[in-house]
Amino acid sequence: EDLIEQLEPLVEQANGYLHFQQILPFQPVSVGAYTVTALKAFHRTNNPYIYMICDGDKTMLYGNDTGMLPEETWDYLRDNRVHFDMVSLDCTMGANEHTTCKVNMHFGQNVECRNRMMEMGIADESTKFVSTHFSHNGLNGCYDDFCEIATKEGFEVSFDGMEVEF
Repeated sequence: EDLIEQLEPLVEQANGYLHFQQILPFQPVSVGAYTVTALKAFHRTNNPYIYMICDGDKTMLYGNDTGMLPEETWDYLRDNRVHFDMVSLDCTMGANEHTTCKVNMHFGQNVECRNRMMEMGIADESTKFVSTHFSHNGLNGCYDDFCEIATKEGFEVSFDGMEVEF
């Protein structure tokens, strides 16, 4: 909603090859062979979303560029008995658990989200968890250093071009 007006010049330049569709939170939409549901996130924009994507068999959470999830999102996941096969979580702050940043997560919050999902039954021991969206703001930002930390908690660490089978 926030971006449509800002991006309108791109639509005009694209001569009919580019279209925008507003996606509202908690209202699944079909995108090709997938069902995509926008979930409320926490960031600097008026209406930040992360996305739940389902192919009819498996479901993933694409949770990049958000702080801790709002309770409204947790309630939706619980009430709709969602089960994730794969969860990708923002980890902009890396291992920096002493940050005051509220709009991006650190690894301790990734673990907290995973634990809450397990307790709620929306994830289980077969769910793949991946930390992603790293920046220079985080501690232990080098891939090898962070893998050592994340692996101990059962997380994979993303890298450019990574493909995840689940």
